[in-house]
Amino acid sequence: MDKIRAYESTDKQMIPLSIAPKFEAKFNKMSTHLQEVFTELIIKCSKFCSKCFPTNTPDFRLQKSFNFCLINFVNSKVRIHIRTDGLKLESEHLTIRPLPNHHYNGWEWVEVAIDKECEVDEAVMLIEKAFRHSD
Repeated sequence: MDKIRAYESTDKQMIPLSIAPKFEAKFNKMSTHLQEVFTELIIKCSKFCSKCFPTNTPDFRLQKSFNFCLINFVNSKVRIHIRTDGLKLESEHLTIRPLPNHHYNGWEWVEVAIDKECEVDEAVMLIEKAFRHSD
């Protein structure tokens, strides 16, 4: 798992987590299972997202011309913050929690937390909806 890489689809370049040591350290502390959930999430999101990369904040970002999704590990879950800018996201399987006091750019953000592989596809669907909406 320490060889995990994020895919940047704009130039087909692989970006190692080691460019963000704080994120890499946090990633390496998580269980193998949570690392696998995270990896599957990033691989699936890289199919539609133009840029995916780790930061030393530490978080992992999905970006267009602005950050629209930030991913982190909190309390043994993959925590996903999604910029919605007026889009109403709904899910039958995942809890979507508004983030009224966020410190990010953009108007509205929500949080989704996952910890099972069976939740990845639903999370990817929500992230992709926000990605397509934010054009």
